[in-house]
Amino acid sequence: VHIAGHCVISNGVWSHAANGASETYRLNVSVASNLVIGASGKIDVSQKGYQGGAGPGRANYPLYGASHGGQGWKNSVNVMAAPTYGSFLSPTNPGSGGYPDGSSAGGGALVLVVGGATALDGQIAANGAPRDGIVTGAGGSLWLTTGQLTGSGSIRANGGTGTGNCGAGGGRISVALTASGADFSGFTGAMSAYGTSGGAAAGTVYRQKYSDPPGRGELIVDNNGQAMAYDISTSMNGQIAVTGEFSRIVVTNRGNLGLGSNDTLVVTSTAIAGGSSNRTEGISLYGGTLVTPDSFTLSNGFIRIY
Repeated sequence: VHIAGHCVISNGVWSHAANGASETYRLNVSVASNLVIGASGKIDVSQKGYQGGAGPGRANYPLYGASHGGQGWKNSVNVMAAPTYGSFLSPTNPGSGGYPDGSSAGGGALVLVVGGATALDGQIAANGAPRDGIVTGAGGSLWLTTGQLTGSGSIRANGGTGTGNCGAGGGRISVALTASGADFSGFTGAMSAYGTSGGAAAGTVYRQKYSDPPGRGELIVDNNGQAMAYDISTSMNGQIAVTGEFSRIVVTNRGNLGLGSNDTLVVTSTAIAGGSSNRTEGISLYGGTLVTPDSFTLSNGFIRIY
């Protein structure tokens, strides 16, 4: 969808068709000027991702959780969690499905480019489908590029809510501001890619203000205080090797940022924040590389090497 001027969504919902066992649909919109999403307006592609039992992050063992930016739940050290996938910087993939039926789909995918400013008081969402007592769908992808962002609305790509174990991983959110001097001080709303309660990991929230070099904004791994299962983490780019260097990394509320065997994280000039006194947040190296300055201190957090 290409809109040549301004766009106002005062009520109602924009979405896309539901995906099945393959990645077929996403919502791709460009707005040449300003975008306003009122308090009753929504862009909502929740539950429009891979159907239950489908997707690259589908559960690879009966009743294990679906993955996307974060891994889904598992309860055994002898079984690998479903793999993560997708990009922290330019996410376009739907979330994977949970329990193999039509009621556990992952979140869908939105690519939104706004030439002017975005005023968001409503909702932008790509959440996984909820399901009590059984594996839910993983969060989807939300990629927003806009001149400025203001408002008190929400941007969410959470795993589907549920009860018990079998939680699904969070999705991926990327928001880049392009207007001269633009930052996030005018947006008071929420951005989240939480994993589902029941042992799943958070997805990624990436925020890039105008002054940040491309790809070197702020990376947030926030799991909303949900306890995770053994050896579960959030990835920067799934199974694709990546080198990440950020202005700031926030790992909080039981977040765990994992580096795969071919990943590199450079923190020589990075502020790391978010650790709590009980040290339940940190960075795990699964063969990856962590590059630090000669003098390096991490307070109230962990670095695990597997």
